[in-house]
Amino acid sequence: MVKFSRCRTILVLFSMLVFSACSTVGPQPEWIDRPSIEYPSVKYLSAVGEADNREAAASRARANLTHIFQVAIKDSQQDFSQALIVNSDGDQTTENLSRVARFVNADAQQVLEGTEVMSYWESPEGVVFSLAVLDKTAASRRFTTDVRNADRKTNELIEYASKQANNPVTALRALEAARLSQLERDNDNRNLAITAGKGISSRYGSTEITALIRSALATLQFSVVADDLIIQSELQNAVTSIGIQLLAQSSYTLTSKLDIEPLQQKQGWWWIRGALELELSNNDETLAKQRWPIKQSSIDQGMVKQRLRDTVNKKLPAYLYQMLTESVEP
Repeated sequence: MVKFSRCRTILVLFSMLVFSACSTVGPQPEWIDRPSIEYPSVKYLSAVGEADNREAAASRARANLTHIFQVAIKDSQQDFSQALIVNSDGDQTTENLSRVARFVNADAQQVLEGTEVMSYWESPEGVVFSLAVLDKTAASRRFTTDVRNADRKTNELIEYASKQANNPVTALRALEAARLSQLERDNDNRNLAITAGKGISSRYGSTEITALIRSALATLQFSVVADDLIIQSELQNAVTSIGIQLLAQSSYTLTSKLDIEPLQQKQGWWWIRGALELELSNNDETLAKQRWPIKQSSIDQGMVKQRLRDTVNKKLPAYLYQMLTESVEP
């Protein structure tokens, strides 16, 4: 009987603590203006959200907490764009930004998974406030694990590219995978610096890996063959723009094929659709091959094909780089 009474007392006390932590009554709590009053900044990251219901307030509090990491996310996007090749017009090529979005979203989701909504309070006017908290120590452990894993993956990929890859394309793809891995690692390391006060040094940085990619490209020599003379000229420009040498008699042959459908007129506009195919072969062996859908429109029928060629020519350096370095695991 005494044992049952003691357990009942513990349950009551626990319920009181939970109710107190999530209370929506009483005067405005201090944590609304000073979250660190209850969760010291030396141990926690905290943020407040407000809305007209608990669920929305909690979501906003979590979102506000992830904003602490936004600088790191923006830097990663910038690094990714700057690391890519410069095309013949001198413009930065920013293809594959979806890859950035994927790892940025995954990183933000990781932060959200580590947060807890600790308190709620509803004002007399019906505005609900919530307090989201992230334990710095626990978050630092997660970021540290991700950084260490990325470093290990990067080292393995670079080792593979330099010693085991059986052809230049396989090596380039391993290096590109290493670069993308390191970009993710850089972002996690910045986040680690936020939660732990410092990051972890790396043997390879994304800048160093980009230099390895450029060096690998510079050793290649391609001959170029296209079914369209204008495209062939632009494809040659694309080859040199990413640092590859042109050689008429090279064993590495880059070919392009432009398939175009007949013109169609819809609602006063002329449309042309088709596909561009690039293929790299070494003698009779295909090393890389990729195909992209293309389309263009114009009110002026005579301008449609020219616009299509202009679009293709502008994208050729990015398409070529993508074909050669599309990320695959060795």
